[in-house]
Amino acid sequence: MQMRLYFRIIFHLMVFLLCLFYAVPNLYPEQPIVIVKYSNEAPCVECVLKKHDIPYLKIDKKNQELEIYFASTDDQLSAKDKISDAFVNESIKVGLNLKSQTPELFSFFGASPMKLGLDLRGGVHFLIEVDTQAINSRTIDGTLDGIKSDLMEERMRFKNLIKVDDEQTIAQLILAPETAPSNVVKHLSKRYKNLYFEVDGENPHLVNITNRDNSSTGIEDNVVDQTIESLNKRVNELGIAEAVIQKQGKRQISVDMPGIQDITRAKSLIGKTATLKFQLVAPPSAPGTLLRSDKDGHEYNLYPDVALTGQSIIYASANVGQNGPQVQIQLDSDAGAKFNRFTRSHIKERLAVTYVEQIDNPDFNPKVANSPRTVMRETVISAPVIQSALGFSFVINGIGDLKDAEDLALLLRSGALAAPISIVEETTIGPSLGEANIEKGFNSLAIGSLVVVIFMLMYYRFFGLVANLALVVNVLMIISALSILGATLTLPGIAGIVLTVGMAVDANVLIYERIREEIRKKVGASEAIKIGYDKALSTIVDANLTTLIVALVLFGMGSGTIKGFAVTLTIGLLASMYSAIFVTRAIFDCVYSQSNESKLSIGI
Repeated sequence: MQMRLYFRIIFHLMVFLLCLFYAVPNLYPEQPIVIVKYSNEAPCVECVLKKHDIPYLKIDKKNQELEIYFASTDDQLSAKDKISDAFVNESIKVGLNLKSQTPELFSFFGASPMKLGLDLRGGVHFLIEVDTQAINSRTIDGTLDGIKSDLMEERMRFKNLIKVDDEQTIAQLILAPETAPSNVVKHLSKRYKNLYFEVDGENPHLVNITNRDNSSTGIEDNVVDQTIESLNKRVNELGIAEAVIQKQGKRQISVDMPGIQDITRAKSLIGKTATLKFQLVAPPSAPGTLLRSDKDGHEYNLYPDVALTGQSIIYASANVGQNGPQVQIQLDSDAGAKFNRFTRSHIKERLAVTYVEQIDNPDFNPKVANSPRTVMRETVISAPVIQSALGFSFVINGIGDLKDAEDLALLLRSGALAAPISIVEETTIGPSLGEANIEKGFNSLAIGSLVVVIFMLMYYRFFGLVANLALVVNVLMIISALSILGATLTLPGIAGIVLTVGMAVDANVLIYERIREEIRKKVGASEAIKIGYDKALSTIVDANLTTLIVALVLFGMGSGTIKGFAVTLTIGLLASMYSAIFVTRAIFDCVYSQSNESKLSIGI
């Protein structure tokens, strides 16, 4: 019996030490830094900082990169602006970051601080709307083109195929008098399972084409899912590991990026639909050409046929070459072979590289039906002469500065968005407001816990002290679990922790009142403790189980901060049951295992 008790005590001590180890990294705050990347000689950033009296902690130099550490984000932001202005004509890149100060010992074992949500860390929230209507329209156009081709291959003559702007009916097929409508319906029904073909009751040569089982909904869902995947890639490229991107409603996506500091750049890259097109430059008198211009206003006549698009690019990186900033392009195997054959057959001709981007429509009118929020703008980057056949890898020059080249490379790496998007809501939370929220949240946790601790000590004495020790274990378990699982702590999450603090001692109160009932019956101490725990166990489990069910429902159906509250509440419930039932029981068994006294220090 004593051996089992010793094993229980050792186990609980090991759990406590493990939780303490994974909770300690939260004591090390992140350090604001400015990152300066250079290609040739390191710039004298110390001179700039001293000139403008901007205090800094230290400067680390490694691999053509400088890391300048600051005590506050205000100094960091000021330094970034001054350094950028001082070296505007040089090939350097200036960025912002928050660097973890966790000692390597903790990092080696995977111990890291909790991730803080948007309301605690500061950052930006975007609500993005996906233009699924444009995708539906393109899908329908492609389907109708396919129907036309099928009818011509089968020599089924028709007069016209008219697209209909209706929610269900997508088109009307007008057949020639000599074509049997039943044969057309039978043939097309086999080829297009997602469409329904029906001969009009009034006109036997008119076939109505409608969506079967609302298939457009499935297309919209796929488009939104693909857009979320592309946005995830872009956010990862920006180095925001704690971003939360999730679907909201049918056509909207919520994007939370806590800790981001270059908000303007993030917004421009998140919302951009950009790619490249490669087209031959045509003579001025050539018919059927497209007129495009570069950023300086020079105009080019381009053949409409596209030799290569950004969809075929599998990797892109920016660097500084002999002719200035450039983007290194790498193609997939099929596109590389086709592009090689194309350029080999057009040597000494000019090939225009056109940058295609989505911009806000200046003529957008929300009162006008189908008025587009965005339009596509095509700008010629460069139009060099093809000197030799290009292969799977080549470079693009004439982009502008290094920042433009890096942005283009990022967009090409992350891929084009599945549909046009627009930012319909934007909320920015500054780091100072996040710090104020952290202070208020943890003050509420400290005050609430202090009141509970004082009450338990005054009312239950030694047993109250044990309950307070279990409370410490409970909070440590919640913090360490959030750190290990990589969950994001939000302000509602802190509220969940405060709630579980009260629920944790509530379990102890139920147990202690049962023990007091047994003491009044003159039962021995060890027996009273055993009976008290046994009788209170079912009540505690039932009470926590019902709350746990609600927490799981909140997590499954909620979003954003609601999920954060549900996560901390769930972890807190499990931790409180462990600490209130098993930890306290082990301590009491150790103290009162041999006692038969009918008096215990268990309250007033």
